[in-house]
Amino acid sequence: MEGEPRFEGHSRSILQTLQDQGIDPWDVWVQYIGLTGRLDEIDVEGFLYGLMPLPDLERMLLMESVHELLTGRQ
Repeated sequence: MEGEPRFEGHSRSILQTLQDQGIDPWDVWVQYIGLTGRLDEIDVEGFLYGLMPLPDLERMLLMESVHELLTGRQ
């Protein structure tokens, strides 16, 4: 959407995919922590709901977590 921060649109599509697959944001956070993520659950949910950006490294770890959860369900 025009005018929204770049991460907001991206995070919305991720959240929609998670919801479509029945994956809870908490599960994403648990997977993310397992990949050495350093942010707490509130920060991760804040990103997924489009409320805040994440540092590049943490965002990459989060994306890997989402990928692992999605591929594990196929």
